Amino acid sequence: MLICGAGSIARELLRQLGEDWDITLIDKSEERLELASALNQEVREILTEDASSPVVLEKAGIGSMQYVLALTGDHKVNKAVADFAHSAGAQHICVLVNDPEDARALREKGVHAVLAGKLVAGNIYHYLQDPRMRVMPLNGGPANVMEVNASEHMLVIGKRAAYFHRRKSRLVGIFRKDRLLFPRPDTVIRSGDRLVILGDTRVFQDVCTLLECDNPHFPLAYGPGMLVAAPAVGGDATHPVLNEALHLAQNLQIKNVTVLGADPESLSTEHLQSWPQNLATEIRPLGEELEEGVRAACREGNFGLVLIPPLEGGMLKALARPAYVTLARELERPLLVARGSVPYERVLVPFSGTAMSELALEIAVDAAAQLGASLSAVVVEQPDFLTGDEEGAWRDKAVARLNELRHIHKAEIEILERRGNPVREILAAAEDFDLLVLGSTNRDRGLLTPNIGERLAGGASCSVLLAAF
Repeated sequence: MLICGAGSIARELLRQLGEDWDITLIDKSEERLELASALNQEVREILTEDASSPVVLEKAGIGSMQYVLALTGDHKVNKAVADFAHSAGAQHICVLVNDPEDARALREKGVHAVLAGKLVAGNIYHYLQDPRMRVMPLNGGPANVMEVNASEHMLVIGKRAAYFHRRKSRLVGIFRKDRLLFPRPDTVIRSGDRLVILGDTRVFQDVCTLLECDNPHFPLAYGPGMLVAAPAVGGDATHPVLNEALHLAQNLQIKNVTVLGADPESLSTEHLQSWPQNLATEIRPLGEELEEGVRAACREGNFGLVLIPPLEGGMLKALARPAYVTLARELERPLLVARGSVPYERVLVPFSGTAMSELALEIAVDAAAQLGASLSAVVVEQPDFLTGDEEGAWRDKAVARLNELRHIHKAEIEILERRGNPVREILAAAEDFDLLVLGSTNRDRGLLTPNIGERLAGGASCSVLLAAF
């Protein structure tokens, strides 16, 4: 992050910012720079220069910055910094201005322009915390208006507007398909809605609490239970799928487990005692058809995760449609193909910038945090003659989105860039990982279309967690 101007607003912002930043400061005053840099240990570099100089901005590496903030006392200088940052390709730009016309023009370029006010530092702080949310202070009193998108997999989806009616905040509006709705208490929140919430100055923290921003959602967002299909394997008392299920039960937020295919006598006492004592466990017969047994159990129970062993080759060849992807779509919940690669210490996510690859990344971030695993994302660029993308624009866009998402999720994500056939490159990369997390859908035509997702799920050497909706 580059901050131009080390005045009172910048200093207040530096007090609020935590770790995980790499900050460069520019100001003409050495005294202001010393005061500001002392407030945050993440300040790596200071430049006693004029921020309006393109030479100085290039020296500071403005084009490689994720965030550029122009907070000098001269709003003309701020506007010039914004224009130069935009032309240099900076990812996120935030400036302080005092002219509404300048603010409007900058916003049309995608710049976050803030009109001067007493709560400006708080506004920027909220923007840096999560660019998806907008918090605007009201000049008439100690209150804020907050806008946030209700994404498809938030726990708030399907809840009524009364869910947001708290002592110090209210849901006052919903933008739905370019229409403004004034919600009644029984109005149901849908995926894609943009929620407008009015509350006191703590509305940001209150809404994050309601959305459970800091709580693990996987697999609870899909259901409280885990379904494990463990057909008999040569009389083995501890089926390999059960060992994998045990690892998940010990680390994920799971309330109950249902096992298909093993009766009580087939599980050793030692194995049962190793399961969490507060976990309700039920054992049912599977029957002859694994897939039909899993479908039937999911129709009856509320499961957030389903574990199955790898499907047999004959079964895969006999089906006219992709077996893994089709099953995951029919179940409408994540499907884990267990290949015994526990413990999950390294997690890999193929990322293409599609909605489903973003969902897979979100699941992987949540799961990796609970499992204590490292997380990597692989971006595979296909040859130019196949895509027509001579300048690598698709790859650059995907990597830029990854950088934004890892900041939003406050997660350490290693980015791996590959070039070639997506299936071959992803499978090769997955050999060094314990869990591969995929997003796939029949509606997508990007990197993880159903046939590619199926080939990855069937060909990976490690266990595969597949989300296909």
